[in-house]
Amino acid sequence: MQFNTHSSLPVNLVHRLWDRRNIPFYSNSVFLISHSGATAGIAFLFWVVATRSFSPEEVGISSALISAAALLSFFARFGMGDGIVRYLGSRKDDPSRLINSVFLATGAAAILVSVVFLVGLPVWSQPLRLVLGQPLIMAVFIISVIGLAGAGLIERVFVARRRGNYVLFFGVLLGLARLGALAGVLLVARQAGIITAWGLPAIVAAGIAIFVVLPLSIRGYRPKLRFHPGEMQDIGRFSLSTFVSSAWWQITISVLPLLILNMLGSAQSAFFFASWTIGSRLFTIPRSISTSLFAEGSYNENELVLTIRRGLRLSAVLLIPAVAFIIVLAKPLLLILGSAYMEQGHTLLWVVAISAPPFAVNSIYLGVVRVEKKQRALIAVPAAICILTLTISYLLLPRFGVLGAGIGFLVAQTAVSAVLLPSLLSRTKRPASQDSAVLVS
Repeated sequence: MQFNTHSSLPVNLVHRLWDRRNIPFYSNSVFLISHSGATAGIAFLFWVVATRSFSPEEVGISSALISAAALLSFFARFGMGDGIVRYLGSRKDDPSRLINSVFLATGAAAILVSVVFLVGLPVWSQPLRLVLGQPLIMAVFIISVIGLAGAGLIERVFVARRRGNYVLFFGVLLGLARLGALAGVLLVARQAGIITAWGLPAIVAAGIAIFVVLPLSIRGYRPKLRFHPGEMQDIGRFSLSTFVSSAWWQITISVLPLLILNMLGSAQSAFFFASWTIGSRLFTIPRSISTSLFAEGSYNENELVLTIRRGLRLSAVLLIPAVAFIIVLAKPLLLILGSAYMEQGHTLLWVVAISAPPFAVNSIYLGVVRVEKKQRALIAVPAAICILTLTISYLLLPRFGVLGAGIGFLVAQTAVSAVLLPSLLSRTKRPASQDSAVLVS
C-alpha cells in the first residue's frame, strides 16, 4: 500500500485507519476513543449549563452526590464488567444466563451499597446529611446508582461482543438525554436538582438497552429475572481480581488531589486539577486500545500476539501527535482558565503529557494479562504504580509544588513500564496464528 509521503501526518493517519476499518480491533479502538471524547464533551456542556443555572452551593452538593453515586456504582459492579468481557466474548452458547445473572447481582449490590451510604451519611459526610430529610432525593440517588452500574455493564457487554459502535451510540445518547433532562429540571421541577438530571437518564437508558437493544443486537439474549449461581463462579473470581486492580487506580487518582490539598492548599489543588484534567485526556487513547485488545483476545486467544502488535503500533501512531499537541498548546489551553493556571500549571501539564507513552505500555500489558487470566500481575502492576506515585509525590511536593505530583506519576509509570516492556515485546516475537499472520500491518 502506497501513501503520499508529502501528505500531512493527520491525513496519512486517517487514510491508514480507514483502510483498516474492517479489522475489529482497529474499528473498536477508534469507536471507544471517540466514545471517551464525545461523552467528555457532552459532560462539559452539562456542567456549563448546571453551573450557570444553580448556585455554587447546589452545584457543590450535587457534584458530591454524583461523585458518590459513581463510586458506589463502581463497588456495585465489583469488576464484573471485565468478567463479562472475558467470559462472554468467547461464549458460543446462550448468553442470557450469564448476562442476566450479572445484571441481577449488580442491581442488588447497587441497592445495598446505596442504602448503607445514605444511612451512614452523618458519619462520613456532614454536608450531605441534609439529604436524609429529602425522600425524593434519596430515592433518586438510589435509582441513579442502579442506573450508573447498569450502564457501565451494558457498555462492557457491547465491548465483549466487539460492538464498539454501540458503545459510542449508547454513551452519546445517554449524554444527550442528560442534557434534555437538565433542561426539563430547569423548566418544570427545579427542586429535583442536578442529581435527577444526571442519574435518572442512566436508569432509563439502561432499561431501553436491556429490553430493546441487547435482544436485537445479541443473538439468543432474552432479559429474564433469573439468577444462576453457577454462572458466577468463574466470573466471580476473575472479577474480584479486576476489581482490586481498578481500585488501585481509583486510589491513585483520588488520594493524589487530597495529598496536594492537605500539603499545599486549595489554590495549588486547583492548578493541579486543571492540568491533570487536560493531560489525562491522553490516557483515554491507551485505555481504549487496551479494552479493545482485551475484547479481541478474549474473543480469539489465538490472535493475541497479532493484537498486541497492533495495540502497540496504534498507541504509538495516535499518542505521538497527541502528546506533541498538548505540549505545544499547554500554555494557551491553560490560559483559557486564567493566567494563574497557565503560570502555575503548564510545566505540570507537560509532565503529565510525557507520562502518556509509559502509561500506554502499562495499559496494554494489563489488557494482555486480563486475557491470560494472570490475576497476580493484574493486581501487582497498578499497586506498584499507586505506591510509587503517592510515595514520590509526598516526598517531592514540599520542594517542587504541584510539579512534584506530576514527577511522581511520571517516574512511577516509567519505572513500571521499563520492567513490563521486555515481557510485552517478547510476546510480539512469538509466531502469530497462521490464519492471521498475513494480516499483520
